[in-house]
Amino acid sequence: MGDWQAVSALATVVGAFAAWYYVRLTHKLWRATAGQVEIAKKNSEAELMLRLMMEYDFMRPQLNTLREWWPILASDNQIQQMKRFAEEQKDALDAGREYNINEARHRISRFFVRIRKLAQAGYLSEDLIVAALDADAIDLTFLKRVDPLDELVAPTSYKCVDRQFFADLLGRRYGRHADKAPDA
Repeated sequence: MGDWQAVSALATVVGAFAAWYYVRLTHKLWRATAGQVEIAKKNSEAELMLRLMMEYDFMRPQLNTLREWWPILASDNQIQQMKRFAEEQKDALDAGREYNINEARHRISRFFVRIRKLAQAGYLSEDLIVAALDADAIDLTFLKRVDPLDELVAPTSYKCVDRQFFADLLGRRYGRHADKAPDA
């Protein structure tokens, strides 16, 4: 009987060692997998950031249209702004310009709306948004120019959710507050 006890004790020790070794290997595998997941996450974030930056850069014609037209709009009261906005759209269509102010406003607005929706759904982090867009892109371009035009275009259906999202982001991440429109 003593031999069986020795064999049993030895088997228990060997089994314990095998279990310990299995746990050790599993932990190493888990750490290696976590490292690969982190690398994949960084690559995905870099790709998203690059796409945001490139899309913003590809909107250069629309951004230039908005910058050229803004001084005219900013000098008027709201009723005059609406009239000027309508006149500019008509003039652009009559002149056959590729990017009239409304098309420019719409494309830039959709860019920022997509960013807000992706961020609120958890697909974009604030860190990524801040790394891809500077404060002026958010403040001067969207909050002080595009969003007010969005409100002019559809005053009854306009919702301030985009304005609030980016104003909060601007305050939290840049320490700036969107409070007045630029002069030019």
